[in-house]
Amino acid sequence: IMMRPSRITRSARSARGARTRTTRTFPSCSWVLLATIIVIALSSLSSIFVQASPYIISDDRVRSLDITPTLGRGYSIMTDRYHSTCLMVNETTVPSYNYDYTFTEFISEGQTETELFQNTPIANSFAYSYVKKKFTPRVEEYSTKRTSPSVGKVDIQEHSVIATMRVERYYSSIREEVSPLSDDSFELLDRQDYIGFFKACGPSYVRSIRRAQEVTAIFTYESANDEYARQFNAGLKSVSWGSDNPSNHFYRQSKFDSITESMKIEIKGFGLGLNVEGSDTLYAQSLEEMHNVMKFAFRSMTQAEESRHIGQVYGIEIVPWVDNPAFQVASRILDDDIFLPIPRSLIPKAKMAPDSTLRCKNAIYEIDKFGYCCEDSALFNTTSQEYEYDEEGNSGSSDLICRPLRPLERTLVKENMVANGEFVARVDSALKLKLARISSTEKCLASTKSIADRYNYHILKSKDTVEYNAVLEGKFTVAELKMALDPVGDYGLVNYLAKEFDEFIDMFYHPCLAALFGANIGATTDTEAKYFMAYPWHTHDECNQLGCLIADMRWDRENGGCVPSLLTGVSATDYSGGDNYCSIEMDDYGDAEVCKYPTVDLEVYHDVATTCWNNLPNFSISYLIDHFCLPDVTGDVVSSTRQSELDTAMIDCYGSRRRKMKERTNTGKVTNIKQRKQ
Repeated sequence: IMMRPSRITRSARSARGARTRTTRTFPSCSWVLLATIIVIALSSLSSIFVQASPYIISDDRVRSLDITPTLGRGYSIMTDRYHSTCLMVNETTVPSYNYDYTFTEFISEGQTETELFQNTPIANSFAYSYVKKKFTPRVEEYSTKRTSPSVGKVDIQEHSVIATMRVERYYSSIREEVSPLSDDSFELLDRQDYIGFFKACGPSYVRSIRRAQEVTAIFTYESANDEYARQFNAGLKSVSWGSDNPSNHFYRQSKFDSITESMKIEIKGFGLGLNVEGSDTLYAQSLEEMHNVMKFAFRSMTQAEESRHIGQVYGIEIVPWVDNPAFQVASRILDDDIFLPIPRSLIPKAKMAPDSTLRCKNAIYEIDKFGYCCEDSALFNTTSQEYEYDEEGNSGSSDLICRPLRPLERTLVKENMVANGEFVARVDSALKLKLARISSTEKCLASTKSIADRYNYHILKSKDTVEYNAVLEGKFTVAELKMALDPVGDYGLVNYLAKEFDEFIDMFYHPCLAALFGANIGATTDTEAKYFMAYPWHTHDECNQLGCLIADMRWDRENGGCVPSLLTGVSATDYSGGDNYCSIEMDDYGDAEVCKYPTVDLEVYHDVATTCWNNLPNFSISYLIDHFCLPDVTGDVVSSTRQSELDTAMIDCYGSRRRKMKERTNTGKVTNIKQRKQ
């Protein structure tokens, strides 16, 4: 690869008779420009096409109430995670509004769930989940018929009407021409620390936000007269709810007295600003009070101060940083040309002339040892790894090949930047997840071991945030969690997870980031910022180990890449295959390289731990941590038969197997430490 600044131009060809030579030094590695970009899809990665264009997200990824999407905040499409806000938003465009006011009736028997929930306006409202839960199952069960004690045997049917007022606010976007980068993010780009920038600010940012506000009122009443119920519903629709002087007081008619007396009103508000006069009126016991509720809701949605920034997020527009003018200027990604070798398929070859000699179509071109034609300035010496410009003509040398360069298109420079930025965010996310797993395991282990042994037979309560699992619910005990987190009884699981993590850093994380910046090329370890834009991540073998980005994976010492770690439980890959790709101990100065973590130690712990885990339900350790940590002990106890089984399992884990582990480890330290070849 050659990064040639704009101030440097190619040397002009001098007269053939002049004996001059110009040498340009290149990194000691052969390069191949991939003509086809490989598109890789993994179930662990989000669906993504890396494009320098807006990307719209309008689903639960942005509607969660646990996150705060804001204009200018970083976002990664590959990880679906937000980053820091690196764009200073000074002004926004004036938003537009959509206003909807709808009624949905639930009165007739025999309606299907599709008619009730999918073919009605309520299906697109924020209150949909609540309404569906309230009126499910079928309307036959909801519209029950009861006997009224006051009127005798008269069928009284329950009716419901749902009124929804909704305002959608869109076209609220950043005015990028007056929104600069923050000082810290600008400093990162000025130093060309692209990886640091994408870790902090994400590969993309939020340019616009679509918000919605909604108030849903559910009127429920009882009526023995279907005709009166229909008239009452029609009256509800005709009322100017929220107006200062409502003219329709139909509900005061005597025939509706029984309906209004039995009426219940439920109000659900979403995305409202409560710092508005009248916010204390969000409660209604009568239709008169309902006027005040809807009046406040309308004012809150349309007239409140800073109303353009209030509302529940409904959708966002994501734009790559490379499309932002301020980013392009600060990063200087388009200032210099990037020159890459031309694929051999595009280099012309010499043809046989009538005199049986090979000749190039252009007479001034030279022929290399493979028969390709190029200018003599494009001849590359494979031995010295240098371009040699020889006016005397040295094409006959067996070390010279045609290797012409061409500038990388500016569009591809931006595409590579986007792809590598997303990948850096994905790798960083995987790294943080591994650290979080180790931390969760340590805290859960400490908490579990602090539980007295007299509670070993007690059943654990699962977290409320996890899905129900019939195999574990009401059956998993304290003793089983202790064996899962500490299969040898020496608190060793956290220690070995830390060793796996350290080897992951040494063998995957650091080499991959070095490859992205070209730090592993040439005689020095200096990084080249332009290299980050020259090649996408999937062209580097060091980064193309996508299994390492999946949760609960460790580095494979035998073949490279990643395999299931100890956190997967009995499915964890053993260490018996070899250690040709282990992390090397840098402080050992013996005659042969040795692994930082002896294979025998890892192999013995793996064998003893997985044998102990065979006594447990067949779930990964990560799954059990997510399900029961931090442990919540109930008062329920397992049967006496199960208690005997647990006693046997714990003796097997903490007794004989622990002694065998010590014996095997001590023997291995003397006779079986595996070494790497120089």
